[in-house]
Amino acid sequence: MTPETLEIIQGLVSGYFVELTTPVLKNWLTSAFTSQPELAEKFKNAKTSQEFEAATEELTSVIEALAGEGKIEVDQATIEAIKGITFDHQQGTVTIMGSTLKAQNISLGGTGSGITTLTNTISQTPGTRIELKGGAQIIMTGNARIDQKG
Repeated sequence: MTPETLEIIQGLVSGYFVELTTPVLKNWLTSAFTSQPELAEKFKNAKTSQEFEAATEELTSVIEALAGEGKIEVDQATIEAIKGITFDHQQGTVTIMGSTLKAQNISLGGTGSGITTLTNTISQTPGTRIELKGGAQIIMTGNARIDQKG
């Protein structure tokens, strides 16, 4: 996908994800379109609002954020996905504060030497709910994970 096409799609989709910062959105779109090139084609070829909405719904069905060696910070946001949400700290840091996560399946923590911190956050699937209030925290390091299944 060309950088110009990515910028156009980013501009269109950003209205759906107002609470995400531009770099996070750009990285997320790049990752999604790299792993699912057919989805990039659906956006590129969308000619009607219905086609765009269908592609957007498919795009938002799974949200995956990988920190690599960097940082991901989510502060006072609501993030919802149809199928799943994954935050993996890898060798970096994931911090989620004062936020609500909702999806069929949610996976938080990591697969590397990094750290994930949840503070004053709700993580909810149809069958599970973790609610941290009053400054409560969950801190995960290394390969520690919380996997919630709907």
